Amino acid sequence: MIITVGIDPGKSGAIAVVADGAQVLVANNVPTAGKNYLPAQMAALLLPFAALWRERDAPLRLLHTYTDLLDAVKNPDMPEEEFEQVYTWSEVALAAYMQQDDRAVLAMVEKQRGRKGEGPERLVQIGKGWGLWEGICATLCIPYEEVSGPKWERAMGCSTAASVSLTQKAGEEDKAFGKREKAAKAKAQRDKKHSHVAQAQALFPDCLVKANDDGLADALLLAVYAFRTYQGREQ
Repeated sequence: MIITVGIDPGKSGAIAVVADGAQVLVANNVPTAGKNYLPAQMAALLLPFAALWRERDAPLRLLHTYTDLLDAVKNPDMPEEEFEQVYTWSEVALAAYMQQDDRAVLAMVEKQRGRKGEGPERLVQIGKGWGLWEGICATLCIPYEEVSGPKWERAMGCSTAASVSLTQKAGEEDKAFGKREKAAKAKAQRDKKHSHVAQAQALFPDCLVKANDDGLADALLLAVYAFRTYQGREQ
């Protein structure tokens, strides 16, 4: 079995872990509290899959299951310190390892970029999430690659048209044209997100991806893209 990971690293993004491009093992929004990322919970979602690199004869002490850990990750009221105290990462990882066969792992992290007009604080937030996920993958020895949105979208047959080009009408004031252009761009972005959600729903009908779960949809599609990329290299 081949495990692949898809990560949309934005604060409204998500992470998905998929087996053989078809079975969803993890599908979770990026753990956050207000404006802050929760690095411990973020790492915990991937930790069991790093256990694939542990020695088979390592001493094992089983206290918590991965299901227990996911319950804690989805509890936004649990303080970070309590989370770390209650769930010892090595024990969770080894518990998962005992239940799994050796698998190849590849993570795809979508490249992030700022948009025109975004301020310094927004750009810092974009870089922070991106860096946290890549740091987690590197620390857990999970091979990862960066991929641009248009590249994986084209490979997966998704809509990539999130921008529009309008021509100012004769006699149209600049302000009116600006409003029309802004509305057209917003619609193109919505249409793009809806197409991604529809494709994720078609590939994973049991995952219950909702209409506004575009971050989760992207993560699932990235995981499938990672699987197909890995398969292509192995052939």
